[in-house]
Amino acid sequence: MTKVLAILLLVLPMSLWAQKASGDKVVYSFRTKSGKTMSLTLNEEKKTLVYRYGKADNIELTFPESAEGSLNQFKYSFYLRGGGVANQAMDMNHLSFVNKEYKYIIYDETAEGKRRVGIIEIQQDTKKKTKSIGVVSSVKGSLIDFRTNKLVKIEEESF
Repeated sequence: MTKVLAILLLVLPMSLWAQKASGDKVVYSFRTKSGKTMSLTLNEEKKTLVYRYGKADNIELTFPESAEGSLNQFKYSFYLRGGGVANQAMDMNHLSFVNKEYKYIIYDETAEGKRRVGIIEIQQDTKKKTKSIGVVSSVKGSLIDFRTNKLVKIEEESF
């Protein structure tokens, strides 16, 4: 009973927080090791994608500020390599956007048999990187759908 209550207390606020407008659905989210939540919500009818980061009672960043035309502000990149005798399998997925002087990269990567998720914040002028490590067990949804759904531009990225 205690576990169920704890899960509801974690998941319910995140779901309500992420789904502010009707028709929005969480396509990808996770909790960071610092206890904050990253959430991507999509409204296919309105063609909007919104990133939110923070706690339910203190959203630190919503991007973009206006959801109109938001799909054009995100870029998706991926690298997929099957495993075999000569190498290990890799599946790297990145969704990025630029907000003012910062570039944000949401990553979900599997390499060397380990999955890693998180957010990298890069200050554009200094190239200083800040990393927020995600908790893999808290991941909901997938970035992989952006490979085929044609909602955001796929760009080539050197990994």
